Amino acid sequence: MTKTTNKISNKKYIIILIFAFFFLNIMGYALISSSVKWQSEKYDNDAVWDVSFKNVIISAGSVEAVVPATISNTGTEINYIVDLINSSDYYAFEVDVVNNGNIDAKIDSIFKASLSNEQLSFMNYDITYLDGTFVSKNDVLEAGESQTMVVSVKYRDDVNLGELSTDIASIELSFAINYVQAN
Repeated sequence: MTKTTNKISNKKYIIILIFAFFFLNIMGYALISSSVKWQSEKYDNDAVWDVSFKNVIISAGSVEAVVPATISNTGTEINYIVDLINSSDYYAFEVDVVNNGNIDAKIDSIFKASLSNEQLSFMNYDITYLDGTFVSKNDVLEAGESQTMVVSVKYRDDVNLGELSTDIASIELSFAINYVQAN
């Protein structure tokens, strides 16, 4: 009989431990929830973050793209596919970066993809402002301001296309800039 009584008391002990565990978790959650100020209460509710690309304009003289430069649904990335067959071929476009928020932004990183190492050895993939200066990390875009950038991909002047493989002319590219709060 003692084995049966021990089995029953062990089962009761385990059940009591499970109930105690759940009860303590519920009580702990209630205590924490009542004493925590939610993050949205700590910040100015009038702060607005809205930095995105607008108005893609393909530059005159660019090759006709297989897929033209298109802004993603999030407004933070541009994708396109081009065939650069001749040494004089290039693809370039202007795009506005607009800060419709009320928080100053700065560039944290610039993402240019997807050139292979071989393609990088004979092509230039540049992002500049209209005045020709290169877009760089930590450049500031103040609240309510916009800047126009020029994105271009082309063969370097010193490239002999006869020495290149034939499957490198079609390139699928992406361009994105990650902005963070400037202050």
